[in-house]
Amino acid sequence: MKFTLILVCSWIVFFGCQKKETGETTTVTFTMPDLSGHGTQNYYQRAASAPATIDEVNCFAVMVSGPEPFMSRTSCPVVDSTSANISAQKRIGLVRGLVPSGGTISFPVPAGPQRQFTLLGVKANPLSACLDFMNPNISQDYTSQLFIVGESSSIDLQPGATVNVPIKLPTSGTAFSTGSPRIGECSGPDSPSNLGRILPTKTQVVKDQFPYNVLKYSTCNAVTLNFVDDFGRNGPTVAGQNIIVERAEVSTAGVLGTFASFSMFTDPNCANSLTTEFNVPANTRNFPIFFSSSASPSVSGFRFKVRPGTTAPASMYPESISETFLIAPVGTASIEVLGTRRVIPDMCYNMVGNFKTTDMNPLTGSAYTPSYANLESTIFPEKFCTNTAIASGTAFSITPSTQFDFSMRFTQDTFTSTFISLTPTTASASAIASQYTVQVVGGSHNPTFLRPELPPFIPAATSGCFGPYQILVENEKGGAIVTDGIIALTFTVGHPDVGIYNNNLCNQNYASLFSSDYRRSFYVGVSSTAVVTNTTLTLRSQGQIDHPAALGSTVNAVSLTTFVNLPFK
Repeated sequence: MKFTLILVCSWIVFFGCQKKETGETTTVTFTMPDLSGHGTQNYYQRAASAPATIDEVNCFAVMVSGPEPFMSRTSCPVVDSTSANISAQKRIGLVRGLVPSGGTISFPVPAGPQRQFTLLGVKANPLSACLDFMNPNISQDYTSQLFIVGESSSIDLQPGATVNVPIKLPTSGTAFSTGSPRIGECSGPDSPSNLGRILPTKTQVVKDQFPYNVLKYSTCNAVTLNFVDDFGRNGPTVAGQNIIVERAEVSTAGVLGTFASFSMFTDPNCANSLTTEFNVPANTRNFPIFFSSSASPSVSGFRFKVRPGTTAPASMYPESISETFLIAPVGTASIEVLGTRRVIPDMCYNMVGNFKTTDMNPLTGSAYTPSYANLESTIFPEKFCTNTAIASGTAFSITPSTQFDFSMRFTQDTFTSTFISLTPTTASASAIASQYTVQVVGGSHNPTFLRPELPPFIPAATSGCFGPYQILVENEKGGAIVTDGIIALTFTVGHPDVGIYNNNLCNQNYASLFSSDYRRSFYVGVSSTAVVTNTTLTLRSQGQIDHPAALGSTVNAVSLTTFVNLPFK
């Protein structure tokens, strides 16, 4: 009997227990197999490679099909490693997952005849990348293709019945080959790649780096073309886009056209050919656009007009008009804000304001005046939102300094876009308000992701101390989360002449431990002009949550690259 039990368990992957709920929907519950030895897996190496054997499959999904049109509305090709079809298309009506090894998944399935369940498996490295298809932060960068690892026979789901669903797996050690069946790109509403995808519906032009709402003349500027959905969430383009970006008047949004003092480029040094038409690759979230000016322009500000291009593939996104960008000399006083741009309603966020000129030089300020987009935005003069809030339009005096602390809270409904504006009082003859856009999002209060805020590049052959930059702790919706435990960050730098520091002189080594906060600031020191190509930073955290390594992505020809988001373990 003992031998029989072991034999049966080696053949039966899992059992599904179906019980009638309401109408003709039956709830199906599955417990996923635990096949791999997680302790031997390298969690700190980015990997989307195929599993070598069945034992490396550590993340699962379930497809369900049936003879009715609503149970076969999505078509999925069965392919090999080269994406060549190797068998007939699978037509399905449901897909659920991904779930880590040993996890449980429950979902309703319409009762009816000839239900077939297909078990899909992937290698997720790290295991924390095994996220539900509905999670907008799921990334294929850390998971292999979807392999077919098991399939049930046709089963009739009767209302009120309990049915075992046996699925046979390959034996331990079975190798995957280039011809092993896997699921290609599905087409239909139940495609795994579309379930949690943030599908952009429009474009927006933003400037995330200080000065946020100001373009400087006599220098090279950069703005970003973002692709967002109706809630303002950033998502990747499905296909390549051809987009025209023009300068528009502040009042009428009429096109200004090209004028010599302000021209657009694709080159980060504002060199080579100027243009107004940009080819954006597929799977792009953000696209940089660069501006140069050689003299004081004849306008005080303008907006950006974005519209579909003239060449194939023309942009699928409708015409849009940006907020107003002001134009100011490089020595104008303003305020740089350090903190988050995506917040949870009614949570308090400690922020830092830095008095700076528009050419990034620090200066001493004596007061600042906030203004709000609406009455549900509140700024407090110190940390933790404890003192009396500052009324909109009222100057708050500080001991003269280059920096000040403040805090903010928002009570808007989720997915509300708003802003705060801070105007400095300094000894400088001219000052300009710094408008800081904030998105109010929903979601849980559980820390889920680390999101770094780094520039897209540091110019090659440049030495110095750069920053401040910051790492944000966010929930599954991208809202900043104030932690209630300790998090320790560790950086590994890929070049001996690049270092991570605590201060703007780059002479204090980076201290990583912090708690009861949602961000960590740091500076990057480059000590040699010989650092000219793609130096990578690696990030890891431990403490309240354990975050595997997040390796840098190469962008342009730069001396410092940005991080890649990776979920917490």
